[in-house]
Order: sequence, then C-alpha cells, then structure tokens
Amino acid sequence: MRTVAFPWSASDGTALTVAVRWNKRRRTRFGFEFEPGGRVLVDVPPGAAIDDVKHLLRRHAAWLARRSRAAADANDYRPPEAYVDGTVLLHRGRPVTLRLGGGGVVCLLDAATLVAPVHGTKAAVWAWFAAEADLVLGQALADAAEGLDWLTARPPWRHRYMSSRWGSCSNRGGITLNTHLVKLAPETAAYVALHELCHLRHMDHGAGFYALMTEHLPDWQRQRAELRRYGALLREPRPGAPR
Repeated sequence: MRTVAFPWSASDGTALTVAVRWNKRRRTRFGFEFEPGGRVLVDVPPGAAIDDVKHLLRRHAAWLARRSRAAADANDYRPPEAYVDGTVLLHRGRPVTLRLGGGGVVCLLDAATLVAPVHGTKAAVWAWFAAEADLVLGQALADAAEGLDWLTARPPWRHRYMSSRWGSCSNRGGITLNTHLVKLAPETAAYVALHELCHLRHMDHGAGFYALMTEHLPDWQRQRAELRRYGALLREPRPGAPR
C-alpha cells in the first residue's frame, strides 16, 4: 500500500504528522488511526486525493486535536522490540513471559510462561497465536451470535493478522477478525465480534448500528476505549519484516 506523509498543525497548535495510506480494501470511507507519537494515519480508498484528506482534516480540526491529545496521553501497550528469553507478551489479556528452549514447539508451560524455540521464535509464536485464535475467536463469535435473536444463521468467518483494523464485515456477510485479538481480554475480543455481527443488520456506523450495540452490550464504549490502548499491535512488524 502506498503511503505519503506530510506535517499538519491541529487547531490547538499541536504539530502532527499525517500519513495517508491508499488501501484497496476501502471503498468510500476514510479511516483514522491516532498514534501515541503524534502521527495520524488516514486510510483512504485508492481513488482519493491528498486534497480530499486535507479538506476533511480542516472540517474536523477540533476533533482531530482532541483525539490526538488523547492518543498522546494514553497508556498504550507497546509490542516487544525482540522475541527473546524474558520478553513479556499478552495472551487473553494476561502477561506471559517468553522462555526459549524445550524443543521446536510453542506451548504454555503454565498460565504465565510461554515456551518457544530458540530459532525462528517470532514466526513460531505468531503461528501459535493463530492456532489459538481458531478456537478462541471462533468461540467468541459463537457466544456473541447466540444472543442475537435476529440472526438466522451463523455467518462464515475467518481470522488473519491485519494492520489497519480489528475486524471487518463484507457486503456478502462474511466476517474477518484480527488474529491479534487472541492476545486481548476475552471481553474485548467479544466486543469486536459483536461489533462485526451488528454490521450484518447495519453496514454503516449510524444511529441504528449504535442502538443495536447498546441493546446487546450496554458498556460497549468502555470496551472500545480499552481496545484503542492496543493499537500498536496492528503496527507490529510481521516475522521477518524490518522494524
């Protein structure tokens, strides 16, 4: 995906860097991600122009400044710089300490210790999380769907590591969840699962969608705020990629 960055001044004078990323998976809507370092990442459809982004930034200047300040002040999670012995990771919202050795497989030695091979550690750990996600996220989606009396059939779903979103719902009704969700608390993953299921009735983020969310998860705003603390997971380089 092509990315272009440029400096921007928020309405309160805060100096920001805006990075525009053309994302072929976006059709019409722009997506914003606020990073703690002061960068604003804007995901745009392939045909969007820089001037369109700048016009949107000017229209929403106060909101942009407020969200940027909140991101700068947030106590965000940071992924590890390296997967070495003693590195602390997350598994279902709890810290686990990485220990190297014990053969070529990854496994939980106990609730707080994850054993992984010495070589190819990061790739092996990511593959282990993906296997965990098959069960954990599948169950989260099934549990969320069980309480929706308007849902007539279980939608097809998958999970994969995504770098710009926690979940998505296609026009055909297929749901994709971010594999990284297996690292977060079960209630946070459940929020994302419900969010995408509600898109089966409301594909936008209008009043009807949020009313449906409130009906089935009254504290969804708290879970959304919690999810934002982990935005750095989306930007963690894949195994083998340069940092």
